Amino acid sequence: MKHYYISLNGHHEVHELTCLYIPSTLERMYLGFFSTIEEAILEAKKNHIKSSGCTACCVPHYIT
Repeated sequence: MKHYYISLNGHHEVHELTCLYIPSTLERMYLGFFSTIEEAILEAKKNHIKSSGCTACCVPHYIT
């Protein structure tokens, strides 16, 4: 399981805590501790319908 965050900069990308491109603490919101990126993205979509995975840490789930 991993900790996931969503960026609040308008793109609403979901990041793993260890992502090199995770926004600063003021530009992200904690989503929770999930088994999969899919679970984290589903949580993010509850408030940000166009959320997707980060291009660096969640590549298969990035939506352009």
